[in-house]
Amino acid sequence: LDKDGFYQDAERLTTEIFNLKNQFENYIMLCKGRTVSNKVEM
Repeated sequence: LDKDGFYQDAERLTTEIFNLKNQFENYIMLCKGRTVSNKVEM
């Protein structure tokens, strides 16, 4: 295993995890927003 390839893979993984984390947080914010607006409508 050459170091360059390893570092590229690690970088790609870090980027993917970062993107997933952002998507997940956005999803949670959307869900929280929906529950709040639902409570207000009641």
